[in-house]
Amino acid sequence: MGNKSDCRFVVECEGKLLRLFSITERKNFDVVIKPQQAEFYRDAGTEHNNKNPIIKNQKYSIHCSNLSTTNINAIVHTLDLSSGETKKTRNYTKALKENNLSALLYFARCPDLNNPNYHTDRERNQIVSLGNYNPKEVVLYYMIIVSNKDQTFNDLNFPDLDSYTYSLNKFNISVIWSFAHMPSDNTGDKLHLLSIPTDNIPKPINQTQEGFTKENVINNFRRFREYLDNDFKQLLLKRNPEIEESLNLLSKLGFSKKMITH
Repeated sequence: MGNKSDCRFVVECEGKLLRLFSITERKNFDVVIKPQQAEFYRDAGTEHNNKNPIIKNQKYSIHCSNLSTTNINAIVHTLDLSSGETKKTRNYTKALKENNLSALLYFARCPDLNNPNYHTDRERNQIVSLGNYNPKEVVLYYMIIVSNKDQTFNDLNFPDLDSYTYSLNKFNISVIWSFAHMPSDNTGDKLHLLSIPTDNIPKPINQTQEGFTKENVINNFRRFREYLDNDFKQLLLKRNPEIEESLNLLSKLGFSKKMITH
């Protein structure tokens, strides 16, 4: 099989393709995943202000790490900022070579994607669509998973989430997603998976060196989704306390694998 490059994952809105992330396989079979990054960088737990640096480039590189003597794969997250600073974080995991498990890359709550920053075209090697999307009606949550070639998430069958696995030469890249039934806004959020747990992300992170079973992955998807969904609601209530009753009503709708059309 030849190299695969520039597969784009999108959602569809009013005839437009809105880019979530792309996957490129290098000649040495390392994989680069580039999310359509937010415009501004902010540290976890902080709010946007005019002093936040602009994100110039963001990528996740998944390395075959052929020279490793401890059966690890290095997963590196790189952020290049307008301030001239480059931020790098790493997940050194035994999930793939030693444990035949999955490694989690990141979990995202998407902002309103229907703006020119996210528009893409159909003239690409491959387009994978997660379905219809309207930011006035839903918030999109998704997570990216890295696995061996024999690990797939195409067989999940749950009403609150959907999944797709994209196969490359050395790795499978899977995405799990779901929709919350409330309007998106201009903010988004991400949980990045690191080798060393930190205080501002949920405790299941401490498994990332060893990896996750399929059941673990699904459970953590739901846990991270709840975590970011609650954070989002608190942000909205901080801005507009009077919407609490409406938010409570929308919360009762829960999550679904597809956008419900009216």
